[in-house]
Amino acid sequence: MRDPYLFEDVDVIKNKLGIKDNDKLEAAESDIVPIKLMSVDKFIEGEFRLEKLKLIHKYIFGDLYEWAGETRKMDIEKSEAVLSGLSVQYCNYKYIEREVKNIINKMNKVDWKDLDIDRKAEEISKLTAELWQIHSFREGNTRTTITFMELFAASKGINIDRELLKYNSGYVRNSLVLASIGEYSEHSHLIRIIKDSIKENFPAKENRKKLSETINKAYKKTENRNEEAFKNKNNIERWYYKDLKRLKLVIKGEL
Repeated sequence: MRDPYLFEDVDVIKNKLGIKDNDKLEAAESDIVPIKLMSVDKFIEGEFRLEKLKLIHKYIFGDLYEWAGETRKMDIEKSEAVLSGLSVQYCNYKYIEREVKNIINKMNKVDWKDLDIDRKAEEISKLTAELWQIHSFREGNTRTTITFMELFAASKGINIDRELLKYNSGYVRNSLVLASIGEYSEHSHLIRIIKDSIKENFPAKENRKKLSETINKAYKKTENRNEEAFKNKNNIERWYYKDLKRLKLVIKGEL
């Protein structure tokens, strides 16, 4: 059965712009979505429920997709490089709304004000991974989930450095993948960056300075090695590269 979200004649997601080329569609998303993400703070007010998750997705992706804000109507798989091409087992589409409600109920039951920064980072990381693994929508799940959790955290007085997560988006996504593989799940990598992003940990300005210094140090250390991951200096999150390399070796059974 053909994916109903795709055009009939090409393997590109149907979109309001009529774009039938994946690279051009990705470019359009890159133009539109960041602008929308700049004005999501209005969703901080009110209760955090399933409907708010849908509203956030619709706001971010509504200019691109007719189905924005609607939970997916089919099961999906996505090849993950960090899993050697395998997919995370996402939630059966029939149970998406039930599972999202269960996780958000868990989020709302946490007594956030009584947690120290380590516990906050751990709880945010694990709950974010649980919500992300559902993959409520056909597309745009990572950006929607992270945005939802950033806003939820802000509503509880926990300020997240969004720029840090944005700058290291590849690492964040890979960490979500590795935190979503059942009994083999590994949360420490996601917890690390979430803890670093909590602004009570250290100011965002210092955060970005440390990131820049570590990136430059890591690049100098590895620039003469034949490492595939370092071929493109502009597109790799080097601050967390060592963590990710170890993580891949664990999955392959080499550590």
